[in-house]
Amino acid sequence: MGCVKHSLELLERVKLSDAKNVRAENYSGGMKRRLSVAIALIGDPKFVCLDEPVNISYKSSGKKTM
Repeated sequence: MGCVKHSLELLERVKLSDAKNVRAENYSGGMKRRLSVAIALIGDPKFVCLDEPVNISYKSSGKKTM
């Protein structure tokens, strides 16, 4: 998968695709946290350790959060 396509898919997964043309410095606090999750998912890691609870659903990809 190409880098751009993968990046857009990650933004979609964390519900930031509507803000893809907005500079991250202008994101709200919640948007910045979701962007951090997207960055952590680059490269399709098998495991991601989050230090705070999140409320993101991965129903479409079959992935689950605790």
